Amino acid sequence: MLTDRDMFLDVLCGVKHEITDLTKAAMEASDDQIRQSFMQYRDKAEQVQLELVAIGTSKGWYVPAPPADQNSVNEIRSHYENVLREVEGSPVLTHV
Repeated sequence: MLTDRDMFLDVLCGVKHEITDLTKAAMEASDDQIRQSFMQYRDKAEQVQLELVAIGTSKGWYVPAPPADQNSVNEIRSHYENVLREVEGSPVLTHV
């Protein structure tokens, strides 16, 4: 028999997969309106995921990762900003 926790985790897993699938669909959409629709659906799914995490956390069914320290956040942000700068100068993107 499934417990409330089991059902919660199943729904949370499903929403996470939905977010992933909607992100992929938005990336592959050739029409701007369709892309925007997928992104709006994804944003709503992310809100549902946050609400589920809050419920699961309050009931002790879900333990989110602890917040990262500011130094780690800054390192990661800097790394991806550098990657973005490199990609922006890429000849591949100038032909898109």
